[in-house]
Amino acid sequence: MNNLDKIKNENIAESIYFIRGEKVMLDIDLASLYNVETRVLKQAVRRNSDRFPNDFMFQLNEKEIDMVVSQNVIPSKSYFGGAKPFAFTEQGVAMLSGVLKSKRAIKVNIAIMRTFVQMRKLMVGYKELENKIEALEKKYDDNFSIVFKALKSLIVTKKNRPRPIGYKNYNENKSTSAGRLIIFSAPSGAGKTTIVKHLLQQDLNLEFSVSATNREPRQGEVNGKDYYFLTEEEFRKKIETDEFLEWEEVYNGIFYGTLKSEVERIRNAGKNVIFDVDVVGGLNIKKFYGTEALAVFVQPPSVEELKNRLKNRSTESEEKIKMRIAKAEKELEFARKFDVIIVNDKLPKALNEAEKVVSGFLSKKDENNII
Repeated sequence: MNNLDKIKNENIAESIYFIRGEKVMLDIDLASLYNVETRVLKQAVRRNSDRFPNDFMFQLNEKEIDMVVSQNVIPSKSYFGGAKPFAFTEQGVAMLSGVLKSKRAIKVNIAIMRTFVQMRKLMVGYKELENKIEALEKKYDDNFSIVFKALKSLIVTKKNRPRPIGYKNYNENKSTSAGRLIIFSAPSGAGKTTIVKHLLQQDLNLEFSVSATNREPRQGEVNGKDYYFLTEEEFRKKIETDEFLEWEEVYNGIFYGTLKSEVERIRNAGKNVIFDVDVVGGLNIKKFYGTEALAVFVQPPSVEELKNRLKNRSTESEEKIKMRIAKAEKELEFARKFDVIIVNDKLPKALNEAEKVVSGFLSKKDENNII
């Protein structure tokens, strides 16, 4: 089936806001759906400004942008590249396909129009139900008022409430508009970090999820790039305030974890998240995100080879190496629980296999989003 045949409505609904009393879509979200740069979309609109009166399109003011940012609809003002975004009403969106003059724009707009219609039907349905409840309420005495209030509260739930500014929820685990998750786990020394660094250099729209830890930085490691280095007190406080997607005391008194804010930041930007995490952490992330995540286990050719690699690092004491090997032997038992196992015997072969596996997984998302 041609990948332009249908755009999934849930992707579009995620990008519809209520601003100035209107259901609108922002230029940056429309550009993403049309597969064009935002500046290209804006240029086309400016060249045809006579087609976009105020009830078709308006530009957000600073107060509206600040409100959107403060309520976490977007991560920061920089999301818009320093420019004030255009907001398009239903009529404005309809006009865009004629301005952009592409097959994809037409297909996208058909799907958008259908989504707007569905939203109107939902809102009309809720209003009719509310009117019926109010009519019944007038017929009965105050003893039933609590029942009617409960019924009204069920009409507009968090899931189907018309979205005001700030409602857009990037934290829904299975939102198809957000980036997907690639998890690489392995015993220490198996080579997962080398593989992850290689994948980050490929054209896969990946961004590295920086883990948090309270261990001491190794030589050359940079805070915020390799890890978020915290004190044990800071780490425990974040556990108490539920700031971790997953965390584990990997060794006695040494913690590692994935911050929710880090994953949200990357997915909000429409990028795919790649993780370099321990085995238990990787399985926890996979369990949380389900089919939105690919869990890859990097396996050493043998425990003996793993021991040699750890020694060649020259960064660990003999005692720590023994601890890592003992832990690795337990971690190898979890390999079968991962989606894919890559044996890192010859590095070039492992890199090639990892690239194929990740590329194949991400391409399935494109097929699912545009059927």
